[in-house]
Amino acid sequence: MVSTNGGTSFTAAATGLPTVASWQLWASNIHPTYGVEGDVWLTNQNGGLYRSTNSAGSFTKITNVQEATKVGFGKAKDGNTYPAVYLVGKVNNQMGFFRSDDAGATWGRITDDQHPFGGINDITGDTWPRPGGASSTAIFPVLSMA
Repeated sequence: MVSTNGGTSFTAAATGLPTVASWQLWASNIHPTYGVEGDVWLTNQNGGLYRSTNSAGSFTKITNVQEATKVGFGKAKDGNTYPAVYLVGKVNNQMGFFRSDDAGATWGRITDDQHPFGGINDITGDTWPRPGGASSTAIFPVLSMA
């Protein structure tokens, strides 16, 4: 559903997206990209990762992502204007945390099989410069404790 009048009314928007079982709704979320009008990402644990550049009017599947549990954004790589995209999911059939510096075209895995994480509730990147002008590439996963 999309509103073009500040939430007074909504109309159906994108179609053709995979369905999600009610018990998996926690992992299917819409994430707007800060600072980029109309840019929206949709996670789907069964269908992967989708991106819209027209305020959710339509979505394009990110083909190399098989599963997407959480997506977040961080400070753009030096020389880039689009923020870094962080993902918890499966890319090229490997589970882990990933970072993309080209809006999801390519992904670098930032975890490994010896250091996995469980129960991720949210993920975001460091979005501000450090004192003295230094920048950081830190990620901040929010873990659930069992």
